[in-house]
Amino acid sequence: MKFYNYKLVKIFSYIAFFLFFSASIQAEMIKKISPLALQERTLKYISSYNGINFEATRVLNKHLDIYTQEAKAKNMLGSINEKSVFKINRDGSISEIEYNFTKSMLGIKKEEFLTYDQSAGLVRYDNKKKKRQILREDAHLNNLTAQIELQSDLINRVRLLSYPVIRKGKVKIFNYEILGEELIEIELGSINALKLKRTRQNSPRETFLWFAPHWNFLLVKFEQKETKGDNYVMTLKEGSLNGVNLVK
Repeated sequence: MKFYNYKLVKIFSYIAFFLFFSASIQAEMIKKISPLALQERTLKYISSYNGINFEATRVLNKHLDIYTQEAKAKNMLGSINEKSVFKINRDGSISEIEYNFTKSMLGIKKEEFLTYDQSAGLVRYDNKKKKRQILREDAHLNNLTAQIELQSDLINRVRLLSYPVIRKGKVKIFNYEILGEELIEIELGSINALKLKRTRQNSPRETFLWFAPHWNFLLVKFEQKETKGDNYVMTLKEGSLNGVNLVK
């Protein structure tokens, strides 16, 4: 039973990683977000971890000047929900307002919150066990707004993808290498995608991501391979961008 529960925790850690995938550049630089990375969207993915399937969705909506970004994943074992609220400053950079993360598995619920004090230049992290403060100049991206910055960087043809993200109350750096274009098969057909690899030091784990240039670099596939043979794969099933259904 303990081994089975361990496998469940590991499965949902991979789901969380998909929701978390992210990148950024030096914190002190102003990053102007491409308007194409802010288009409203609804995306549905099919995912599998060693034969165990689950559903995942990602949504970005805008009301007046406020953006709401949500990511969800669920199956019979539990669910993960993320929500980020942000706006765009006059200089084009992201200004987060709040973020929350909720994971429910086998009746156990865990929550994390980020609140942003723009006047004080602080980001406050809060969960049941700890509270922390992080200087906004050190990092401000959360797991969801980081996805917007990564997409914007790809649209703007930025080559250096190495960025600070607040994760579990700590600042972590995620680095990505552009490998080139590759033709892949997804539910929507054959897609010519840009392939990225997450680069790590002293780790045999391999993580790859594919983005569709003709859909403004939306994520269409994610794959992570472990040394013990565990494999997690997620591919885009269907979706819409600016109210228009995605078609090949």
